[in-house]
Amino acid sequence: MNSYMSETVHIELLGRLPSSWLLPLAIICFLCGVVSLGLVFNRLKLRKGRLVLVTGLNLLAWLMLIAILSPVQLRDDEPPETVLVTSSALLLSEALFDDIKPDASLWFTQDSWLRLSQTSWFKQLNIQRPNIVREPEDIIWAEPQLQHLRVVGDGLTAQQWQRFTQRKPDESSAMKVSLDDVKTVTGPVSMRWHRRLTRGQWQHVSGMLQVAKDQAEGNLQQTLYQVQLKDPAGQIVAQQTVRNGEAFDLVANVKTEGLWLYQLQLFNALSDQPVADETVAFEVARPTLAKLLIRQSAPSFETRHLKNWAVDQGAQVTVETQISKKRYISEHANYPQGERSENDAAKVDSLDTLSVLNQYDMVIMDSRSLMNLTDSQQGNLESAVKGGLGLLVIGDSTLFTESNMPALLNAFQISRNETSESDQRLLTWQFDRVGEPLNVLPAEIATRNGFSLVRGTDGRVVVPGTSYGLGKVAISLTNQTHQWRTAGLAPLFSRHWHYLIETLARQSSAMYVLPTEDGHLTQVRQPLPQCFAANAALQSDIHAYSFNYQGEGNIPIELSPRVDEVNQNLACSTVYPAYSGWQHTHLSNSGETVTQSFYVYKNNDWKAWQQQLKQRAGQRILRTNPVTASHAVWSELSLWPFWWGLLLICLLLWIERKF
Repeated sequence: MNSYMSETVHIELLGRLPSSWLLPLAIICFLCGVVSLGLVFNRLKLRKGRLVLVTGLNLLAWLMLIAILSPVQLRDDEPPETVLVTSSALLLSEALFDDIKPDASLWFTQDSWLRLSQTSWFKQLNIQRPNIVREPEDIIWAEPQLQHLRVVGDGLTAQQWQRFTQRKPDESSAMKVSLDDVKTVTGPVSMRWHRRLTRGQWQHVSGMLQVAKDQAEGNLQQTLYQVQLKDPAGQIVAQQTVRNGEAFDLVANVKTEGLWLYQLQLFNALSDQPVADETVAFEVARPTLAKLLIRQSAPSFETRHLKNWAVDQGAQVTVETQISKKRYISEHANYPQGERSENDAAKVDSLDTLSVLNQYDMVIMDSRSLMNLTDSQQGNLESAVKGGLGLLVIGDSTLFTESNMPALLNAFQISRNETSESDQRLLTWQFDRVGEPLNVLPAEIATRNGFSLVRGTDGRVVVPGTSYGLGKVAISLTNQTHQWRTAGLAPLFSRHWHYLIETLARQSSAMYVLPTEDGHLTQVRQPLPQCFAANAALQSDIHAYSFNYQGEGNIPIELSPRVDEVNQNLACSTVYPAYSGWQHTHLSNSGETVTQSFYVYKNNDWKAWQQQLKQRAGQRILRTNPVTASHAVWSELSLWPFWWGLLLICLLLWIERKF
């Protein structure tokens, strides 16, 4: 099979026929041509003019037939445009439509059509039968040979681009994509915040300010903006002054459980009216209560206040206090009736048995108690920490006097500051900076591959930690945090211990639904992944879980989760929210039920952020798809002219033969 290709034309001779037919067909065509021309010559040999005409028409008919059987493709550097008008944060201009070519195919998304149809200049365009699609990828059904897509407006989301490209999978249907320039809108972009918190955690709202080009210039006052985070009562809980392109970081402490809608407002320095007003939605849940073992070589104010606080929080607590060399008194709180007595003065030692030790999520003990453990007890504690148990050692002088340190502390390099017996330090952790100084042991502790939980304001590590197997070990250089509680700073004491326990305690083995990612914008009719995890392989047990989404009218919609190929403990499904506001997913098995709440935004919420996400998705398409950068489209020549030509030739030959 022969083919010819130049810069503008590609011809594949008889390419529409199977290769096995070519030789027999060539022989038949040659014989038919010889016979046909022979008959014509015998009939018209005395009429030379007619002979030439009929011979030419016969040859032309054969050429037409060969052309019909041979695909011909022509290079087109500018294929016909398909213009898709998408929703825009700013109203599109009339001049934009003047730039659209007359032969272009014009499509509108529902949102863009509804908005444009309200403008007077758009009504004058007199578009009789507009092409409107609910989702952009639906254009493929109407135009399967789409070759050049021009996107007008803010563009498509990453999910819409993905679905669009999936409907044109083969290389022959590759398309050129062009994006119109967009007028940026002023507002917060690149937003991130925690969608689910536990009581006592800090909410962290960060982002960047984007200012429209016509508003980004001027004097200092004109270009300054203030970002304010307000609680539901309208009180400002955090604020920051920024300019175009600068990042902001707002922090707030939410003390009450529930579903919260805070407001993020943007003000220009010269105006009292907000330039942007957006909702920051998140859930504050009751913290998962860890089961604590407090072990002390002697009673102390620190452990007494810690125990009372944990009991008030509802945690199950056991306190073991040494009263002689081998004798301990145990106290238990918040255990089910009959499981353990509230006070048990018998010789009870949880570290004697590994199975008992594994019932706890975290052990808090002073360093003297750690040094007094027998080899067997140290082995049990080490095994339990490797299995996930958390350990916090409250430091005292034995950190410096003991030469034979337990293996659990081998990762810590402890040195004493000889200049003083103790220091007073202001402490910082997460987003807290404490105004009441505490006594801190005069020690310097370095860790191999460790982390710092609490620091002094001077940068010195006060609570260093390290991972040990599946568990974590940390040392606290202060035993004076109870002073905050006695000085009227009980919330500070609570946040401090919430943070330490949450960081160090054994991870819960219960099933749970993963919260929405911090940087995800959940919108109506856009896909939202919903995943859950369990402490067991789900591949063979997935049918034991019921996972449903509470749809419109509180009607449960059953989801069909698929187990992740890599992480067998994770299963995911996809939700397409039909309405805005708070919505819920429910996960249950034979033993328990877990509810996850998430907030769905309207299509006109977070306009600047939406615009940024769509523009990034469009630019990503241009970068990752080489076809879109510079692509010459080969379009096949239509066969209709050849068929009509063949029909006309046959008609002329019939007329000549008839008359």
